[in-house]
Amino acid sequence: QKFVNQLPLGTIAVDIGCGEAKYYRSDCFFMDCDTCLEMLAQLRLPPLVDLQLADALNLPYRSNSIDAALLVSVLHHFATVDRRKRALAEVARCLRP
Repeated sequence: QKFVNQLPLGTIAVDIGCGEAKYYRSDCFFMDCDTCLEMLAQLRLPPLVDLQLADALNLPYRSNSIDAALLVSVLHHFATVDRRKRALAEVARCLRP
């Protein structure tokens, strides 16, 4: 939460593997994604949070379009180091320089 609280006003952020979508701020735009459709269907979030069914290995975001990314308790779900590296590379692709 400390990281989220320090984001500049108007930040475009993605919470990958959002689960219960605990991390968001009303003065930022959050795009939350998870692989569990049932979890996403139960969430009730403010309009500034965009929910998507997506996998960290193939994110549905344009390259260089995101200011900040959260991956809280996500990487350990990938069984191999190669898959973890691929997920991080995919996040890096989406982040602005």
